[in-house]
Parts: sequence; structure tokens; C-alpha cells
Amino acid sequence: MGASYEIKWFSNASMTQLIGSATSTASEYVISGLTPGQQYWMIVRPVRGSETGPWSDPATRVANV
Repeated sequence: MGASYEIKWFSNASMTQLIGSATSTASEYVISGLTPGQQYWMIVRPVRGSETGPWSDPATRVANV
């Protein structure tokens, strides 16, 4: 079984306002449905079967206008 990635995105820097989450087998993932001009924070971790790795450090981006 190959690895996949769990992704979560939030609307605040303290990451208490979860906006969405997804699982992907690709090394790149496009989050759709975001509000243009709004800043978001994302974390990702690897998943293999029932094992999960640690969450990444948060990354932040502003959604395209």
C-alpha cells in the first residue's frame, strides 16, 4: 500500500477554525472553493495504512483573486 497525504486548512493563524480537509495520493493538491484574497493556513502529514507521520509546520497562502 502506497503513502498518501492528509491535508487540513484553516482560516486563522492559531488553526482553530478548520475550513476543510482532504486525503490525496498526489504530492501536490489544489484546494478549491476558497474566498479570493483571504489568507489560509495549511498543514499536511503522511499516511501509510494505519500509520501517520507528524504534522508539518504550518504554511500560509492568500487565495488567488
